[in-house]
Amino acid sequence: MAPPNLVHFVFQNSVYRTTGGQPIPEAGKISFTGLAAAAGYASVHEFEDLKSLESKMGTIMNQVGPTLVCLKLVPVSERSSFPLTTFLSIIPRFREALRRTSG
Repeated sequence: MAPPNLVHFVFQNSVYRTTGGQPIPEAGKISFTGLAAAAGYASVHEFEDLKSLESKMGTIMNQVGPTLVCLKLVPVSERSSFPLTTFLSIIPRFREALRRTSG
């Protein structure tokens, strides 16, 4: 559908964080911007640091999309404060969010 207002953010840290931080196999060979471009995204952006992303945010948010923004991050080893969730627990929350937005 290529919605012109879609801005898709990917935070690439090369690990499965919510399940314990296991490394993603072949993570260094994945190009999310390459995949997005091949899939027909109107624009793609890749950043190595937050400061670079912040400096381009105004331009990115005013582009006709769909747009993909990939921010590469260093994985953290310490446990975050957010609780682990299961796939099955996310489904009802997603359905409720859809219900609220569909009016």
